[in-house]
Amino acid sequence: MKKKQTLALAMIVMAFMILLVADLLLWFFLGYSRVSPPRLPAVNGYQVDAIAVLAGGSGRLQQGYDLLNRDKAHHLLIIGANPRSRSRDILTSFSPAPGRQISLQPDQLIIENRSHNTLTNILALRDLCRQHHFHSLVIVTSTFHVKRAYHLCQKILPPHLKVYYQTIPPKSGTSNGADKPVPATLRMKEFIKYLNALLQLAGKCHS
Repeated sequence: MKKKQTLALAMIVMAFMILLVADLLLWFFLGYSRVSPPRLPAVNGYQVDAIAVLAGGSGRLQQGYDLLNRDKAHHLLIIGANPRSRSRDILTSFSPAPGRQISLQPDQLIIENRSHNTLTNILALRDLCRQHHFHSLVIVTSTFHVKRAYHLCQKILPPHLKVYYQTIPPKSGTSNGADKPVPATLRMKEFIKYLNALLQLAGKCHS
């Protein structure tokens, strides 16, 4: 009889713990999802020190170049580039605006090709900002990826650094001021990746 009571009590405690963890994860997920990363102010002449493209497709690269071509910054950073990519290859991949030629100079382009995921992208970006004394930047990424990037930037980048975000729809080459809602399944997948990145970051801090 006592064994049955003990087993029943253990099951109740386990169920309570599962519900508690589920509630905490739901609360954390809601806080993660409600954030609206700041966008670049729509003011003529407003500039930042650099535009950082988190590599993930030609659309992001083109959007970064377009911002630079509109005199929004002086440097274009490609973070997480293919190690086999060369500056010349990236420069020739850009499409200039109608009636204009590619005006990006080699010294304006900074290519980082050692990072391989969002966490290492942001860590590499932090190091480049320190190295080049950047105080403000725009991060270009996709609509579904921007919140994970934002939360990691909040934890990794220096607090004095002003960071704005420019998003593009997946598999698109143009920015979208009114991004379509990201499906719940994709949001949850991004959230799980974010939790995994936090665990990796904690491991780096204690190593």
